Amino acid sequence: MQPGRKSSASIVAVRAVNPAQRLAPPDYLSPAEREIFADIVAAAPAKHFTQNDSLLLATFAKVTHQIRQTDDPGELLRSAKVQVTLATRLRLTPSSRLDPKTAARAAANSRPRSFYDEMRDRDVV
Repeated sequence: MQPGRKSSASIVAVRAVNPAQRLAPPDYLSPAEREIFADIVAAAPAKHFTQNDSLLLATFAKVTHQIRQTDDPGELLRSAKVQVTLATRLRLTPSSRLDPKTAARAAANSRPRSFYDEMRDRDVV
């Protein structure tokens, strides 16, 4: 490392990425699949998906559309298994987004329901 101030030639400028920029659905998806793709991307935080996730996300949209269209129980089961696997890999499921340590800490810090909470819930019903 060079002591003192850095010269302007040694400073590398990094291009800023717009955090609001979202993944666009690939052209090869059908209109219904493109809508599923866009809905999933819109529901996640802006930085959740990268360009590398595009193929997995497109596959997830195709499988989700296929599940909505099929009446065959065997096909539904096979597609649902693929959908769950992809959802986990894309960190769409709560268990894949939540750190086990954080969940354990939250459970340990939560207070038990009081008698008054129980009574208030019974009165509402």
